[in-house]
Amino acid sequence: MAASLIPWQGLLDRHRDLFAHLDDAASLGIAGLGDETMVVCRRVEGAGWRASTQPFRGVDKAGVDLLIVLDRPAARKLEDGGHEDLLPVLRREIRLGQAICFCPSSHQTLAARGFQEIMEQFGMATMARSH
Repeated sequence: MAASLIPWQGLLDRHRDLFAHLDDAASLGIAGLGDETMVVCRRVEGAGWRASTQPFRGVDKAGVDLLIVLDRPAARKLEDGGHEDLLPVLRREIRLGQAICFCPSSHQTLAARGFQEIMEQFGMATMARSH
């Protein structure tokens, strides 16, 4: 999924207010369908929110609170590097049904970690599937 982390880090930096209320243990994963690598966004002590990659071995083994899996065309749109801001593109793909949102963590854990606003921003407050 992540040929370059620069656009993902740009999303975190540009929209830091959206991520600021998440607790220190919160994590968000983004993967393309069939990809072996996913982008993981986590707070790093002293450095704020950081994008990194890790192997993607499926929903059950993702190790994140909220996981967004994009279909291949949507993943390509995000990877093509032609977007200054990934947030509107990601939001549009989710709302168009080009992504499945999984909650490996319980809805209670997501709420406790502060994900409500992010889920509402993406229009997935009622769409995310618990897994």
